Amino acid sequence: MSTINILGIDIGKFTFHLVGHDFSGREVYRKKFSRPKLIQVLSTLEITTIAMEACSRPGEPPKARGLPVTILGAFF
Repeated sequence: MSTINILGIDIGKFTFHLVGHDFSGREVYRKKFSRPKLIQVLSTLEITTIAMEACSRPGEPPKARGLPVTILGAFF
């Protein structure tokens, strides 16, 4: 698998959808996880940046690992 440059996390009530892109913008990773499994997965992936939609406690799991987090506002 290519190195993930940006990992996007779609936050749901019970599940998280992860989509990773490499440096060229090509999708190299797409998975769905529960909250407990997300923490395990983030600890195993080599990631440069995590991007997620803002929520009540944004970026808590990635920030706990010391990873850079980009918070995106919800656009409708």
